[in-house]
Amino acid sequence: IYLTKILTSKSLPEIGREFSNRDHTTIIHSVKTIEKLKEKDPEMTNNINNLKNQILYNNENEI
Repeated sequence: IYLTKILTSKSLPEIGREFSNRDHTTIIHSVKTIEKLKEKDPEMTNNINNLKNQILYNNENEI
């Protein structure tokens, strides 16, 4: 959910529909939870950044 929010221009309701029809407030809560975890846990930040970079790299290299 977090990566979908930061890597796309989809609205909160659109993201919610993609994830088992979740309410937009669930998306907000999920994003805030990850942001708080990133502040406290450098390994979490590193893992998220690695995933983000892999996604961006794969999107750039699609045929």
